[in-house]
Amino acid sequence: MGRDRDSRRLEDLFTQHERELGRFVAQLVHSRQLADDLVQETFLAAWRSRADLDHVRDPRAWLYGIARHRVLMYLRGWRRAIAAYERFVERDVPVPPDEADAYAVRDLMARTLTPDERAVVVLFHLHGFRADEIADISGKSHDAVRKQLERARAKLARAHSGPDAIGNGMTR
Repeated sequence: MGRDRDSRRLEDLFTQHERELGRFVAQLVHSRQLADDLVQETFLAAWRSRADLDHVRDPRAWLYGIARHRVLMYLRGWRRAIAAYERFVERDVPVPPDEADAYAVRDLMARTLTPDERAVVVLFHLHGFRADEIADISGKSHDAVRKQLERARAKLARAHSGPDAIGNGMTR
């Protein structure tokens, strides 16, 4: 029954402040459509945290804080995407002599690395993000990202060197 009360309180709070919250977000992102999306994300985040309402001193400020956080997360992601694109365009990335080489590397990564490891390797090597930036993106510590890169490189090296290297105790 407590969850139902929290749900009703949140719905009432959102109904009271949805329009002004939408204006606030639109002023930050300069797009009404994007603002609507971010307000919906705000509502979802608030919904997931609705049990916290009993401990919130100012529910309106709490809701605005969630909205602000959503906007900042969006803007940071947008800036990172632009920066990655600019780094990618500016880089003189050699094209593999054969398209088959590119597919072979992709297949090796797909067979050898977990999706999380692949993401870290691609962000680092292809998009030029530093380990501390990848830590910000992934929510991991800088050391955890560096360790994950080391492990991924070792896995790729073992897989690339063939089954003999794997069979000779070179695995961890």
